[in-house]
Amino acid sequence: MATTSRKPAVAGKFYPGSNKRLEQDIQNYLDNVEEWEEEIDQLYGVISPHAGYEFSGPIAAYSYSVLAKASPKHLIIIAPSHHAYISGFTIYPGAYYETPLGKIPINQELSNTISNNCSSVQRSKSGHQQEHSLEVQLPFIQYVLEEDFDIIPIIAGDVDQTGLDVLSEELSKINQKEEIVIVASSDLSHFHSYDQAVKKDRELINKLKDFEIDDLLVAHKSRKLEACGMIPINVLMQFALNSGSPQFKELNYRNSGDTTGEKGKVVGYLSAAIYE
Repeated sequence: MATTSRKPAVAGKFYPGSNKRLEQDIQNYLDNVEEWEEEIDQLYGVISPHAGYEFSGPIAAYSYSVLAKASPKHLIIIAPSHHAYISGFTIYPGAYYETPLGKIPINQELSNTISNNCSSVQRSKSGHQQEHSLEVQLPFIQYVLEEDFDIIPIIAGDVDQTGLDVLSEELSKINQKEEIVIVASSDLSHFHSYDQAVKKDRELINKLKDFEIDDLLVAHKSRKLEACGMIPINVLMQFALNSGSPQFKELNYRNSGDTTGEKGKVVGYLSAAIYE
């Protein structure tokens, strides 16, 4: 199993299937990022959206411009499952994840450590085969980091609070020995009017700024606030709190109404950095 590679599932759909066109598009998105000049001692992670690039690519570029400065060697990518029901978290058991820009090695040692020490985490293909929310992050990562990095690709399914806490704690322990950075993949509110979406998303972002994690989960369960990647976001925020004295920085917020002009029913997108 560890010799297998997860082939691209949404190349040519969510992002260009041609490596040349893909590189051009990513560079265009990065060229339009307003650079953030603040010094970062440690980047715990970023939040990045996962829609088709024409919708969310300009926003995702903000997270990856910050990631490029940190130049992490080990990336934990946590993304929600949209296509399959899974219990807990799954780490792809193969050797690589592929995109049109090439293969990305999966860190087998860290993957095994996480799955061995967290009962809610299994090494399994479940949730990975057709999932876009993780795959769309990878070309950006490949483009800004170029080489000498590996990933631990995690799909989040139905997870209780204990499962969240155990994974966050395990990642904090790993971070004491091997510095890691988390990419939490998430869109925000879905299919509201433009003004309603902005109101909902602003409330969520304000809670993130204050690290009101418990309130976020309660509001998410009641559907008062929306983020399909609330579990990945929660793991990142808790990991950062376990590891130090983090700050939250909103890098860019827009919705599909801003990027496409269609403002009837929009989807919210956020790029943010958690750092100190």
